[in-house]
Amino acid sequence: MKTISKKYLTLFMLIALVLFNACKKEDDSPNSNNNSNNTTANIVLDFFKDNLNDAKQLTSINISSGAYVWGSDYGTQIYISDCSFLDSEGNPVTGIIEFELIEAQTKLDMLKLNRPTFTNDGQLLVSGGILYVNATQDGEDLIINPDCGLQVNNMPNTTNNGFNGSMQYFSGNVDGDGVFRWDLEEEDTLTVQTWQDSGWTGLGFGFEIDSIGWINCDYFYNTGDSLTEVQVELPNGYDGNNTQVFIYYNSINSLAGLYDTDQDGVFDLGAGYETPVGMLVKFIAISGDSVNGYNHHITSDTPVTMSHYETIPNMSGPITHSALEAILNAL
Repeated sequence: MKTISKKYLTLFMLIALVLFNACKKEDDSPNSNNNSNNTTANIVLDFFKDNLNDAKQLTSINISSGAYVWGSDYGTQIYISDCSFLDSEGNPVTGIIEFELIEAQTKLDMLKLNRPTFTNDGQLLVSGGILYVNATQDGEDLIINPDCGLQVNNMPNTTNNGFNGSMQYFSGNVDGDGVFRWDLEEEDTLTVQTWQDSGWTGLGFGFEIDSIGWINCDYFYNTGDSLTEVQVELPNGYDGNNTQVFIYYNSINSLAGLYDTDQDGVFDLGAGYETPVGMLVKFIAISGDSVNGYNHHITSDTPVTMSHYETIPNMSGPITHSALEAILNAL
């Protein structure tokens, strides 16, 4: 019986990795849930697409001897080894690459980028921070070598109450309805670290990134609270074709998206998705585009009740992108 040599087995595994990442590449785009052909659940809003583009941090860096990248928004530290990236054919990449990073640590960041904190199986997450990473060389997409990943130190943000010793590693993707959800990556682990700077001490997390895309450091909101479905009804003319609706949690670093799959103007979390009863939240609806302006409604603090049904009587606007962002910044 013939046996496969270690050399050829390694080559086969590397080819399989390249093909797998090539298949995933479309969903790994930071704007992948803003597809103009998708009107089933998560519609196009220029507001979120523009914010994602504005959040991108692009760095040209030489990785031939290893290199550090620091996030300009929250100081995330990423170490890239000389073996961290492969080209589309599985060959090691050295020299200068274009590295792309997005940082989001607060629920306000997540709202502006349309990155709710719910898992694919309907569990609410409390986030300690979200990252997106990507890299290219000479315009060609790169993949991360799973045997030589990116080493990340996630610096704590004092306005983020999501840091917790029970944090786990989640990867983000878009489901068949165009809705962004998170999946637990059980083989990837986080380590709690202590940061010290000018006499200040706080907790952060260290972990390794082994694939291009979205990463979230979270813990499950498992408090034993009663859970309920939520519905939000909008005024005539506003539905899943032109509007997105969110639950903005007051006391935890979390955000929920609500969707109108049948386009009747009543939004919900989705089948099997529930949220804790009794929490104070704001319901936020955003509609419009960059040409005609944006309409919006933000409720006052509202306790979630069992079988909650929220009616939004009117939408304000239209206003510009910058005016809408200023209103959200005041939350």
